[in-house]
Amino acid sequence: MVEKIRLAAIHARSLLPSGPTGKPQPSELQLLKQQNIARTANFLHQAGRLGADLAATHECCDAVNLESLVADRALCLSLVETIPGPTSDLLGSIARQYAMNIVANYHERQDDTLYNTSVLIDRLGRITGIYRKVHLPPSEKWVCSAGDAMTVLASDIGHIGFATCYDIVFPEHCRAMALNGADIIVHQTMGWGLEEHEIGQALLRVRAADNQACLLVSKNIQSVNAAYAKSCVIDNRGTVLAAAGGETETVVSADLAPDYDLVVPDGFNALFSGVDSVRARHLLERRPGLYGVLSDEQPPLKQNYPDIALQTSPEQVRAIVRERDQYLDNIRHKRPVKINYHW
Repeated sequence: MVEKIRLAAIHARSLLPSGPTGKPQPSELQLLKQQNIARTANFLHQAGRLGADLAATHECCDAVNLESLVADRALCLSLVETIPGPTSDLLGSIARQYAMNIVANYHERQDDTLYNTSVLIDRLGRITGIYRKVHLPPSEKWVCSAGDAMTVLASDIGHIGFATCYDIVFPEHCRAMALNGADIIVHQTMGWGLEEHEIGQALLRVRAADNQACLLVSKNIQSVNAAYAKSCVIDNRGTVLAAAGGETETVVSADLAPDYDLVVPDGFNALFSGVDSVRARHLLERRPGLYGVLSDEQPPLKQNYPDIALQTSPEQVRAIVRERDQYLDNIRHKRPVKINYHW
């Protein structure tokens, strides 16, 4: 393993339809998709010139807002690529040019099924594997299917896991990635979904420290939450090494020593356990026989909510879409809104 690696995250916004919310023209959407992918490529070139060993795009770098097209499945399918496909080919050429690993997140089509997918491309431009977002927020379920694997992929700088946007809300997710061997967890996101900036950053720092895994966070800038969410690099001690926030587009990068075992030979518990690696010691000290409730589909807490169910019927979805479109239109025209942006 090398002494230092450089991680880079794209902090950028996507180009969105200019017309009324919820009524974009197919031709405009196709053009915007290509423009957003081209913008992403430009930022990846910047990361390559910075000498990044691993660069991550923000979530949905194709900027295909499928939730706004829930009523037109055929249009959704026409806008989404397969993997491999033209976008992964373009990303592969950039990876080869700079001998850089890339994690890109965009929508994927497999037959008639759509996914929110992250693809890892190695320094030779080859697709190493994909991760399909496991935890989908309510509106994303209207059009996308959830992945069913806690994928961790090998690379020359360590094992890479994924926590896409809403995934990060669930502490079990990062723990599963860590137990599957992740040294670095890539968090590609639309935003932290928390109105207190300090809490959002604390959440990410704790995810890193709890699991002794580095976090590479790449955020899609949105006006609704630009003030309190950042792209950043966090080491496996939970220390923020570099960050970029607000609405200024940039590539944030930091160097770190890949001490994934987090060796602390002079630590208090190392002295008494004889194990210098914090990650190894915590692994050995786990008591998984007591953690069954984590995978129980009917935990005791569920008894508190016997009559609550997610709104998923077509009628409910149509009503919610109308409210959502009005909300986004208010945001776009800087009118007051009654709904807070929150997970």
